[in-house]
Formats: sequence, C-alpha cells, structure tokens
Amino acid sequence: MKYILILMTLLVSCKCNTSSAPQEPQVMRFDKTKWQQKDDQGYIYRDQMANDLIKNQTLEGLKKEDAISLLGNPDKIDQNVLTYELLEQKAYGFQLNKKIMILYIEKDSTVGKVTVLD
Repeated sequence: MKYILILMTLLVSCKCNTSSAPQEPQVMRFDKTKWQQKDDQGYIYRDQMANDLIKNQTLEGLKKEDAISLLGNPDKIDQNVLTYELLEQKAYGFQLNKKIMILYIEKDSTVGKVTVLD
C-alpha cells in the first residue's frame, strides 16, 4: 500500500508536456547591447528580439549602412544579402538546429525583405 501511494504521488506530480508543436521564442524588445551578447553557445537574445524587429518593420527601408550600424556586422555578407545568426543549438559538438535572419538589400541600397529561416 505504501508503494502505491508513493507511485501515485509521483505520477500526479509529474508535469508532462504533451504538445508536439514547436514553441515560439519568448518575445523581447530590440536592445542593441543585448543583441550583441554572446556566450559559448551563441547569441543569447537574438532569437527573442528578431520578432520585434520584423513585426515593427524596424529594418525595412533602412539604408544598408544604417542596418549594419544598428545590428552590427553580419555573420555573413553576400552581394545583396546580410545574414545574422539568431540561434544555434548544439549537442556533443553537433549542430542540431540553426536559425538565421536574412536581410535582402535592394538596388537602392535599402533593406527590402527580412526573413527568418530555421
């Protein structure tokens, strides 16, 4: 009887997550200083701030130089594309997930479309 009570207590206190849908990142207002903060796992706050940048259309229409001044140097620059790493999840040295924000630069050197890729 004692073991049954212990087992029932453990089962009741167990918090199970039955949701298989991916969780949205916590939203955080853009902060230039926090955007740059990095640890050994990658950028700490970028994933949380990207939605604010996109939702409020902070980047669209900015000159390329102004976008770089705001966000810092991109992780990768192609001809008309600036890429910023948002999130990189690793386990035992292997990359599990990577999330990036891409800024597409128009012919007039302004930021056009902004997208996030998983």
